[in-house]
Amino acid sequence: MATKNTELSESLQKSIDLMADYQAYALGINRDTPFFALKLPQNFAPDLDEPLSCEFKPAMLNVTYHGQTFALCVVQFRLNGRDSLVCSLNLDLMQDREHAVARALLRMQEYGVMLVTEELHRAMEFKANFVGTFNPIVVLEETVQQADSDDKALCREVYSGIASQFESASDMWYSFESIAPAHHRWYAKM
Repeated sequence: MATKNTELSESLQKSIDLMADYQAYALGINRDTPFFALKLPQNFAPDLDEPLSCEFKPAMLNVTYHGQTFALCVVQFRLNGRDSLVCSLNLDLMQDREHAVARALLRMQEYGVMLVTEELHRAMEFKANFVGTFNPIVVLEETVQQADSDDKALCREVYSGIASQFESASDMWYSFESIAPAHHRWYAKM
């Protein structure tokens, strides 16, 4: 059940403080399982003790900007199937740590989330529910092969530009779904 954030490491507490509501953050990989922090508004704290479901949607993108091609994986997590509870993060696939997290997640086996508010957190693990006509790891590696830039700051700017095109994280969820439905390749070139 929910625990006070003061029980977390000081560095993790600082990371949580810097996160915006509905932002996700890759915590790393533990025993081949990727873990993510999902920040929710403080008014969600009472719900942390309730049974929760979580699903995620990845989208691999090659985006050309200023003559450079970037490889991004945008991952969105939706809690309890509610469009109002979608958290997003982007992974720069040209950065070793972020590539490893994306690869671990796209094995489509297990993943963990730590739901956090300003004061409380709760960690849970979930099994990925994947039915598709493709291998997500192959799509991931093809996305990386088509990129030529590892400029992390510019990649963040590219993601910010993409995210700003949507009114909400749930709008992004449905837009990516219309580009490539869950049972088909999660890839777009821009």
